[in-house]
Amino acid sequence: MAARALPGRGRRAIREHLELAGEDALERLRELPDDYAQMVTINVHEWLIADGDLAFEDRDVMVRELLLGPGGPLFDAEGRAWIEALTSRPLGWYEVVDTDPGTGFRVRDLLHPEEPPVDVLDRSASKTLVRWEILAARLVPWKGDWVLSGAIYPFVRDPDFPAILQDMRNELARETEGHPELERAFLSIVLPQEWLLRLLRPKRMPKMIDSSTGDPILLVTDHYRVRDWDRLEAALADQPDVDGDRTDGWIRFEDSENGLRRGRLALNVPRGGRGGRRDRLEVFTQTLKLADQGREWLEQVAGDALEHRTREISDPAGALGSSDGDAAARPAPPPVPVPTELVQELLESRYKDWADDHIPALGGKTPREAVRTPEGREAVIGLLKLYEQGEAHAALEESREPASFQFLWDAVGLSRGEVLDGGEG
Repeated sequence: MAARALPGRGRRAIREHLELAGEDALERLRELPDDYAQMVTINVHEWLIADGDLAFEDRDVMVRELLLGPGGPLFDAEGRAWIEALTSRPLGWYEVVDTDPGTGFRVRDLLHPEEPPVDVLDRSASKTLVRWEILAARLVPWKGDWVLSGAIYPFVRDPDFPAILQDMRNELARETEGHPELERAFLSIVLPQEWLLRLLRPKRMPKMIDSSTGDPILLVTDHYRVRDWDRLEAALADQPDVDGDRTDGWIRFEDSENGLRRGRLALNVPRGGRGGRRDRLEVFTQTLKLADQGREWLEQVAGDALEHRTREISDPAGALGSSDGDAAARPAPPPVPVPTELVQELLESRYKDWADDHIPALGGKTPREAVRTPEGREAVIGLLKLYEQGEAHAALEESREPASFQFLWDAVGLSRGEVLDGGEG
């Protein structure tokens, strides 16, 4: 009976589970990109196996009981051992606290912060996860290691996360009173539902502004053909606001009012040149106004040692949020390598007054003021994690080392080591 009961009743159980995200959830799920649709499919089928139940006339029966009980499907020894291990574990909510790309990563349990961190063996996920990533997942004991079951529910960190986490902890304690089976049932519904609601929520892209100029951020790359490397190198060497060389590229700096040097242009020499040519220079900056000023300056400095060929402009917000069919069909320009040193300069310039800025996400308080209370301290930690996670992903995409936000931790007297031990909340 067990095998015959699964298909029809299983489809109904899956539909009801997905509709927890709203009556129109199934329709909105059909509009998801293929990679997200595949993720939903994997997640919901694992939920059915591990935590779903099927309605019969006299009672509801857990699918895991039908699979492993009398009359269930025939498994080989290893297959049965895997199903037993998978179905023995609840869904949990975790934060990545360290990664070893190509081997695994370490997580801590967000809902049970008293539990020690767990090392997870996963060669694939460890290459894309970064520190402070938040995910719901099922950790399975397998052959002496902890591994991911296959389902994964990535959550986007935002400034409201500390409050959301505390609300979840409070609700979990109130609804389950610490009973493991009640907790498992609660999380098997609430975490997938919260993930689906966020996944299906209409995306609103923030307006991205360069804080030092007030101009919209656009990733602008001017491509030049170098006619005379010797003359170009000599011209740049004569500029007091330029550092670098032909091997590592050059950075043009600007002195700010507080004495800090702010990176304005990155002059990159492509490895081998475009298409194997060695006569190319790529000049990168992050606003159109700075790009125009930089082009005028460089052409005055270098004269006819350079020839401008083309300009590429990428809107980071539009690229993520555009619903225009033609725009989506255009291939994105290849990422321009930006030295970590330049990114570090830009970060330290952009956040130079951060500790004393009044920040809406902190209720209008400055970070230095907020850390004086436990709630404010957690909010500041959440912001720092948000910054570091974003930079880690950018560095991963650009095949470089991430820049450091340690200067912000230091500015407000927070220890990253303490946070790794105790974390938010």
